[in-house]
Amino acid sequence: MRAAGLPVPAGRAGRTPPVFNEFSQRRAAEYDQQQWASNPDYLSAFLAFADLRPEHHVLEAGVGTGQVAAAGAPRVARYVGLDNSEEMLVQARRKVPGLPLVHADLRAVPLPDRSFDRVLARSVLHHVTQGLDQVMRELYRVLRPGGRLVIGEGIPPSPESVAHFTEVFSLKEERLVLLPEHLVQLLERAGFVDIRFRRYVMPQVSVRGWLERSDLSDALKARLLEMHRTTPPAVQRAYRTTITEDDVLVDFTFALVSGSRPHW
Repeated sequence: MRAAGLPVPAGRAGRTPPVFNEFSQRRAAEYDQQQWASNPDYLSAFLAFADLRPEHHVLEAGVGTGQVAAAGAPRVARYVGLDNSEEMLVQARRKVPGLPLVHADLRAVPLPDRSFDRVLARSVLHHVTQGLDQVMRELYRVLRPGGRLVIGEGIPPSPESVAHFTEVFSLKEERLVLLPEHLVQLLERAGFVDIRFRRYVMPQVSVRGWLERSDLSDALKARLLEMHRTTPPAVQRAYRTTITEDDVLVDFTFALVSGSRPHW
């Protein structure tokens, strides 16, 4: 922390148990190959929603391999990345040399109160299977009055598809299924106001490509691909499913949600 020029608040200098399981450790090297992670339109939509300004100080909570940081850091006065995966931070250092990076747990952020104008959290909160309310309190704490927390999370495209979405991810990885109403409730409980929501749809993502860039067994990959082929008609309509000879293409839907720390 001090090496990066960042003060360490009292009581927050130590390490806490990991938020993320070994999932992020295993995926670091291949993360950028995921179609959704590197999609420039989604990245642009997320940053536009964040409304970054040249004078802003920004914390990215769950900086990962630095995809968002590489595009966001040049736009602002100060940009700090935080992640609990050392392997992800190795990738981020390569992508954004010189960026201040903090290896820490989101449930005990080792940064001072009221330090940032924006906190960004793209595709990170669903990994926090324990202590998510504590994470939200921490992200609220480090924001300046009037600053905003900006969240991006993958969501089911319709109420009829929630069960399919949940089953797929329960087989693929340990994670939370966070619907827009859950994200709004999390923000409200932490004290955020002026909550905003936008839906972003990424068209026709390859399910086979998504699965191939995981470390699942071949048998489980085949099972998950078949699950996408055989979903009920209402779910296929919601995903705009296209079935080809060797793949399934679906629309990925994301919730962009933000909330402001009150000025008082």
